[in-house]
Amino acid sequence: MDLPKFKGVYVLLMEVKSETVKRVGSLGSIRLVKGIYVYIGSARGPGGIRGRVSRYLKGPRKLRWHIDYIICDRRLVSLKALVFGECDENLEVKLALKLIEEGFKVVREGMGCSEYKNAFKKYSHFLKSPYRDLRRTLTQVVKVFSSLGLAPNVLKLNGLPPNGYRV
Repeated sequence: MDLPKFKGVYVLLMEVKSETVKRVGSLGSIRLVKGIYVYIGSARGPGGIRGRVSRYLKGPRKLRWHIDYIICDRRLVSLKALVFGECDENLEVKLALKLIEEGFKVVREGMGCSEYKNAFKKYSHFLKSPYRDLRRTLTQVVKVFSSLGLAPNVLKLNGLPPNGYRV
């Protein structure tokens, strides 16, 4: 599947393979335990979803965003799936809040969402899944997309079986 150029929101699902401590720019050190994590983002620039997400799939050349520090070492962090939807409205806040409401845990307050640091407490765009299973995490993310009126598109990146999740 080619990534579209439309504007929208996305959730990147990843697996941290073993416990590690990562230095994440100005946030300092963050301890990550083995498990499934999600990163929520928006793509409203001229390249849309393709422009924003391609850098994560290729591996960021320059560490610019908080998530770059997490995914730069593919020996420790494996990208598993991408869920994205088209929208003109900025729904990343609603998406993150709904996932938090559904049991996803804030890893570090303010991570991935510096622009909202004074607006919310216990808020982040980088969350730990309450599930150990990738498929259950993916199913929950898709349900949250649908609950917000978004048509979820799923791109399997790594680790889902051939007959994996279909939308």
